[in-house]
Amino acid sequence: LSFYAFQRAVPRNAYHSVISHHRVDSAAQARLLQLSIANEVTQRVLIDADHLANLDDFLDIVRSRVGLLIVLLTRGVLQRPWCAGQVVVRHQAHRKAFKVQARDFVPPTEDDMAEPARYLDSWETQLAALGVTAQHVSDAYAWLLSDGVPGVALEAGAPGRKRFAIAVAALLGRPKQSPL
Repeated sequence: LSFYAFQRAVPRNAYHSVISHHRVDSAAQARLLQLSIANEVTQRVLIDADHLANLDDFLDIVRSRVGLLIVLLTRGVLQRPWCAGQVVVRHQAHRKAFKVQARDFVPPTEDDMAEPARYLDSWETQLAALGVTAQHVSDAYAWLLSDGVPGVALEAGAPGRKRFAIAVAALLGRPKQSPL
């Protein structure tokens, strides 16, 4: 029992990163990003949609077993309760995040952040049951969208795969690549 308690108290990064995304907006892009990162690192890279069985268990993994939360910012991603939960637990645990912004991303408005329960899909059935409040979401999204969280915009002028190679280079702290 004490070894189990130690493992929970001292997080080890079993995974390099987890990619949070909206399946409708960016399933293929998230998979390409996952494979591109996995080609460059020794640890596993997760995609949130591959682990949809239990939100509470998955959030525990995101909080304590993942080195980096990568949020693929597309039009609808921040309206998804699973994404909100991931951002909240990373923010509360003071852990690292990185954002990859697609061209169609529109940040939530001040009104959205004033009432995130109305902004998010299925608020009551998922996040509220886990103790996540509207204030938690507002604070976490303000953190994620701030300059304090590093990120990269997908290069509009670069060909498909090259956009993601540029994003992975930025994420791994490598020199910026030419978009062509």
